[in-house]
Amino acid sequence: MSIPVVLLMMRNSIRLLLLIVVCLSFSCLLQAEIRAIWVLPWSTNTPQKIDKFIADAVSARQTDVMLEVRYRSDALYQTNRTPNPYPNPEPPSYILNGSDFDPLAYALEEAHKNNLRLHAWIVVFNATPTDSLRIRQNYIYTQHPDWITYDSKNKRQRSTSQFGYFIDPGIPQVQDYLLNVIGDIVCGYPELDGVHLDYIRYPEADLGYHPISVQRYQEEAAHSSMSFNQWRQLQVTSFVQRTRDLLDTLAPNIILSAAVMANYTNAINLYAQDWLDWLQRGYIDYAFPMAYSLDRGEFDRQLRQMEAMHLNDRIVVGLRAWKNGNKSLLPGKDNSSYNINELASRIEKVRSKGFGGISLFSYDGLSIDRALDVLADISFADQAVASLDNELLRSTAVELDSNGEDIRISGVNHGYRLYPKVRESGTWILELRDASLNTIYTRESLYQQGVNSDHWNGIMSNGELIAPGLYAASLHSRQDRFEILTPVTIEELSN
Repeated sequence: MSIPVVLLMMRNSIRLLLLIVVCLSFSCLLQAEIRAIWVLPWSTNTPQKIDKFIADAVSARQTDVMLEVRYRSDALYQTNRTPNPYPNPEPPSYILNGSDFDPLAYALEEAHKNNLRLHAWIVVFNATPTDSLRIRQNYIYTQHPDWITYDSKNKRQRSTSQFGYFIDPGIPQVQDYLLNVIGDIVCGYPELDGVHLDYIRYPEADLGYHPISVQRYQEEAAHSSMSFNQWRQLQVTSFVQRTRDLLDTLAPNIILSAAVMANYTNAINLYAQDWLDWLQRGYIDYAFPMAYSLDRGEFDRQLRQMEAMHLNDRIVVGLRAWKNGNKSLLPGKDNSSYNINELASRIEKVRSKGFGGISLFSYDGLSIDRALDVLADISFADQAVASLDNELLRSTAVELDSNGEDIRISGVNHGYRLYPKVRESGTWILELRDASLNTIYTRESLYQQGVNSDHWNGIMSNGELIAPGLYAASLHSRQDRFEILTPVTIEELSN
């Protein structure tokens, strides 16, 4: 359905005649911004701890919880919960302290009560922790030590070389075993919203040389020019593909995502993790690049590399939300420049690039000094303003009088409050233009039907603070054929 064209004259220094044509169809809403948070198992081993992180996630207006249910070849859920053809011999995790509590079942129920999506976060090829006592008690180490990978000198990996022992993806029995674990989890918990794969890679470039893998590679190389690293990539990709096929059979609507190395060049060359290929082939729905570098320049380079893939809407950028030594992220707690303010700035930068969302690692780091509450006030401000006008813009006509505005901006001490008014709930794109109509800032956000409230720190796409003055604001959805430009005044911030 089309809408009649409305002519607007912009006032003061921006006097342009603009065509407004709102979208042809409102039947399909876009994917809203994903706001995910990783939750480590130590925050899930009692009902009280789960109640707390669920309440905190809701208060911080998150959308997704990544719950670690397989830490190191163990279970923070009930194995073989329902009859299924996927045998799962893994024992309960030591993190449960001997209790029969089922964190996954309880968290699923509580998350869905609060409109949160819950994903089963599964550590894949990293089989053991580094602690020697825990290694001696580990299921894979005691039952399948022959699966542990080797280096190029034909020596078994040392547990301290990475994050514990890794099992070799090039061993067919390894892949079959892990698929059974995933199949058992999905069959046992049909309410799951997603499966999230972690450590879905080799530990480093010089590992993966298990004798079985070397023999299989040599057989393949006799008929091709494939390098050993390409063969390693094929093993990991094959497992991801088989996981996708398994989920398509058991739970076709479930979301499959993977935590991946943010530097794509390193992901391929060091870890045999070709996650761009997984996205392009549709093996995963979302990639979660772990952009944890403290160096802002490296962080920006990683974002540019991701942008060049032209798959922004399927990339959820993982951001560092912890300090070493369990220190607080609140400003002024130490001499570190990485704190809540820097994290909020990175969130804003990710949004300006139109990525699918943000994931915070981790809840445990943000729970210190309730830093998550502070971050929520800055970056995840409440979107609904109940007392303001909520009248819909009709699908047959747009009525705009001379005083009407689709976006209002006011200055506050720590930035600006945005008050966008939208015709229906969904994902909307806000752009600011200068007097020459050059785009100087872009963000994509989930807004409720009617008038919303949001926060912006005033930083433009080039990293500079916006100057006071008159600008043009565009607020539109991706379905819109044209856009509405509204004059807005940017106030000078008070000190």
